[in-house]
Amino acid sequence: MKRSVTLKLQPSKVQEKALSELVLTSSKVWNRVNYLRIQGFFEGKPIDFLRTEKIVYEEFKSEIGSATVQQICRKNAEAWRSFFSLLRSKRNGELPDWFKPKPPNYIKEGGLIILRNDQYKIEGNKLLLKGLGKFKRLEVQFKGRIHLKGKQGRLEITYDPVRRKWYAHISISVEKKLQGGEWVEVPREPLGNFSAGIDLGVNNLMAVYVENGESFLVNGRPLKSIDFYWRKRIAEYQSLINKSGAKKSKKLSRMHQKAKLQAKHYINTAVRQTGERLYHLGVSRIVVGYPKS
Repeated sequence: MKRSVTLKLQPSKVQEKALSELVLTSSKVWNRVNYLRIQGFFEGKPIDFLRTEKIVYEEFKSEIGSATVQQICRKNAEAWRSFFSLLRSKRNGELPDWFKPKPPNYIKEGGLIILRNDQYKIEGNKLLLKGLGKFKRLEVQFKGRIHLKGKQGRLEITYDPVRRKWYAHISISVEKKLQGGEWVEVPREPLGNFSAGIDLGVNNLMAVYVENGESFLVNGRPLKSIDFYWRKRIAEYQSLINKSGAKKSKKLSRMHQKAKLQAKHYINTAVRQTGERLYHLGVSRIVVGYPKS
């Protein structure tokens, strides 16, 4: 079972400068390899992922390290393969008419640093980074606790321009998770062999039916309240800045982000609690149906 852990980084001014330069160079790597692949795609040629990676590898390996360049090129290749998968689904009529798959975008703002699992190490509340080309090594403190144990995968470091914060996202093949102060092995063995069906909705976020006759609803109204609250606040603030002749502001971006995070938190909590409840009811199989209207 793969999961991602997000840590808030607390770099010093010197470390932040190094991270900013790393992000800038990483964005150049992404944009360069993406350009080569877009060029081939629009010329009607098959994309040669290996050849384009080698070109960019030679150009940037001394800047941010060979492994870092490889990881960025391979993540870009993942984005292209996802795009081709969507194109096939579109041709087969499996996607709605309005949806038009697009090639991976160039990075214009923000960006990310991608490191292989042997390029970083966690010691206490510090993240040790290595193999960074001219940057060599970097040690950054982080805030938070890692609540999962297992084999660590790729590390991605991002900068949020709205919050003005740095984050590290670590992929983990989970073996244990911290629950109620204790480490519990996952995935857990089901307590029974029942099936459950879940219908998704608006007023009721989930209507859950279990094979043994149990059923319950998960309230969706708080989600509507979150949406209503933030729509009203955003509209009021948008009207205010429009009068001054502006269309965008950092505060407006933060408000949009807070609305998304609050909604996401409610949904994640509801899903986690529902999963836990179904586990204790002996459910081993869940079927989710999506309303078509």
